[in-house]
Amino acid sequence: MSAQGSAIPSLPMPRRFVRYVLSFGISVGIGMAPFLGKIKVPGFEALLELFPRQLQGVLIPLSAFLMGLVALAIQFYHSEKIAAGSLRRYFRMGFIAMVLGFFLFVVLHRLFVIRVPLGRGESHAAVVVTPTRLETCGCERRLTNYDCVRTLSFDPAALATCWGGEAQQVRELSLMIPYLLLTSGFGALIGLLVLKEDTPAKRKQRRSRKPS
Repeated sequence: MSAQGSAIPSLPMPRRFVRYVLSFGISVGIGMAPFLGKIKVPGFEALLELFPRQLQGVLIPLSAFLMGLVALAIQFYHSEKIAAGSLRRYFRMGFIAMVLGFFLFVVLHRLFVIRVPLGRGESHAAVVVTPTRLETCGCERRLTNYDCVRTLSFDPAALATCWGGEAQQVRELSLMIPYLLLTSGFGALIGLLVLKEDTPAKRKQRRSRKPS
C-alpha cells in the first residue's frame, strides 16, 4: 500500500454506514430468500410461484429491497419510545390492510393468470393473459387460452405473440404491486410484533423473571 493510501484515516462513521448498508441491503435479503422464494424449501411453495417466471426475476430483488427497508425502520424505531397502545393500533390497521390486500391479490390472480401443468402435471407454469388475443397469435380462435398456451410452449416470446402489449403490462403491474405490498406488509407486522415484545415494560418484566 502506498504512503498516501495508508495516510487516509479510517473514520468510524463511514465504516458504520457501510456496515449498515450491507446489513440491511444484503443480509436481510439473503435471510429472507426462503420466504421470498429465491431458495426452494421442500414442501413449501412461496407466493412467488404464482407468478410467471419472467416476472419472478424482477420481484425477488424488489421484495428483498423492501424487506431491507422494513428492517431498517424496525431498527430506527427500536430506540424510540412507542406506547403499547399505539403499537396495537398500528398492528390492527396493518393486519386489516393485509387481509384486504390478500383477497384483492387472490381476485386479480384468478382473473389475470392461468396455470398450465408442465410435463406430466407435477408442476405448473403461470401465464398472464389478456381478454383478447393479438392478431399475431398462432393459435386457432376456437382454442381456449389454456389449450393455446400448451400449443405455443412456455417461451415468453411465443406467448407475447398472443398476449402482449400495454394490456398485458397493466395486468402484470396490477399483480406485482399487491404482491410487493403483501410481502413488505407481512414483514412490517412482524416488525411491530418485535417492537411490542421489546418495550420497556416487557424488558422490565423479563428482568424480573430472571433468577437472582
